[in-house]
Amino acid sequence: MLGKIIQKKNYESSLSRYLIRIKKITNNLQEENINFVRFVTNKDNNMYTAIPLEYYLFLSGTLFCIGLLGVLLRRNLIIIFMSIELMLNSVNLSLIAFAQSWGNPAGQIVVLFVMAVAAAEAALGLAIVIAFFRLKKTLDVDEVNLMKW
Repeated sequence: MLGKIIQKKNYESSLSRYLIRIKKITNNLQEENINFVRFVTNKDNNMYTAIPLEYYLFLSGTLFCIGLLGVLLRRNLIIIFMSIELMLNSVNLSLIAFAQSWGNPAGQIVVLFVMAVAAAEAALGLAIVIAFFRLKKTLDVDEVNLMKW
């Protein structure tokens, strides 16, 4: 009986140590979160980005160039459609970055429309690719001569 009481006390003490440890960790995380919020907001509580606008634009331009190279250099229709999607997403990234930096939500609204157009383009493009593959048994764009007389 005494052994069970000692074992139970050891279990309770180890559990309480873990709970104290978890409480310390959560307090540290809350303090770091408060410091992060102080870093992201200025004294007027207006939000500004911690990442400069130039980084977003550099990333957007890089993605657009990769997509443009994919459209110009590749011959596979699916790769070309993926490159066009990459170009559209890079434009979306720059619109969101400008909207955030200027504090104007109009860029974010335009992004929703661009995403709707991209979804429609993907669905229609995939249907055309499937029809083309069933007819020609290849996805090479050099074989596309369906519109020629």
